[in-house]
Parts: sequence; C-alpha cells; structure tokens
Amino acid sequence: MKSTCKLPPSKFPRHEPEADLARAEQVVFEEMEHAAELLQSEEDFGRFGTNHALHACYSFLHARGLSGQGLKPLIDLMAALESVASGVLPELFDPKLKPGRMPERKWSRSAAAREIKIHAAACMNALMQNGVGKDEAAACVARHADNWPQFSQGLIKPSTVANCRDELLQQSSDNRERRRFERRSAMFSQGPRASEHLAEALRIGPVFTGGVRKRRRAKT
Repeated sequence: MKSTCKLPPSKFPRHEPEADLARAEQVVFEEMEHAAELLQSEEDFGRFGTNHALHACYSFLHARGLSGQGLKPLIDLMAALESVASGVLPELFDPKLKPGRMPERKWSRSAAAREIKIHAAACMNALMQNGVGKDEAAACVARHADNWPQFSQGLIKPSTVANCRDELLQQSSDNRERRRFERRSAMFSQGPRASEHLAEALRIGPVFTGGVRKRRRAKT
C-alpha cells in the first residue's frame, strides 16, 4: 500500500510516488551503507562511493515523486563526477572560475558544455524537420547560440552546430546522448506547441546549465 503522507507544495511538477515512504527509506538506507563500504574498499579517493551515494539519494527522491527539475542539482553533481572520471575538470569543480566570469578555456569538454551542443543540434534538426535547409538551419542556430549561457570562449559557428548534429546521428540508437538529442528534437518539431517550444529554445538556449552569458558592450 502506498503511503498517504501528504507531500509539501511543489515549485516544479511532480509525478505520483512509485514507492511508499517506508520501502523507499529502506532502499536508500541500504544503498548509503553500501556507499560507505565502497569508500573503504575502492582506491579512488572515494569517488565511486560518493557517486553511489548520490545515485541512491537521486533514486529515493525520484521514487517519492520529485521531478527532473527538482533533481537537477544531484544530476549535475553526478555528471561532474563522470567528467572527472574521464579526465575532464568540470566547471562545477574548477576553483579558478569566479561567479559571473566566462571560463578562459577555449572549449570545454564537460557534461555541462556537452548539453549546449546537444541542444544546438536538436534545434537544427527540428528546423530541418520543418523544411529549412541544412546550411540555413545551422546558421540560424549559431546566431542564437551566441547569446546562450556559455562554458568556454569558443565561438559556436554554423559548422560547429552541423558537426554536432552529424556526430550525434552517427551514434548507435541506444546511445544516451543520441536519445536525448532525438527526444528534444521531437519536442521542438512535433505537436501543437512545437513551434513555440522551438522559438523559446532558440531564444534562451538550454535551461538549468549554470553557464554564463556573454557580456555585451553598451552601444554608444
């Protein structure tokens, strides 16, 4: 029987809890204890155990109905740890980055920066689904991307957008990033509000990425 405990008001959409509170707590307690054991057994300075603990907390909150938006801080932490494991210093852990300052690196290879490329490729693909030519679609996205939150100093050119799309399309159908690209492209190209979603996506770029918008010089 699912818990009848009334959840507090939410700022973001939530789904129906998938597990009652007692069962969800039992699972997260067991997984947190396992994470503590991993801290003792793994010789990786605790990264694997810490990541396991984050996944346990994520699973518990999701099972109790919290949405993706509410879980974004944990998602970002897990993605940042994945970047570290692959040899990339993510912006989240870079002590040299100051609030509101654009990173000095020309290109970032972090998961957060990758999100911008997936978003740009999805926008381009949606434009093409609507009949816009490939070159024109890439140029349109590149113009808008110049105003999106950035994670590096690199300029997003039409060729950059087109290459990102081609790279994603070359991935296997079960590739996680390709699936995200395809879902987002479908949202921007299918359904009664697709054009509205696409216009907003081009205007503001990917949401909840924590990037920095370029400072514009005041016109004189």
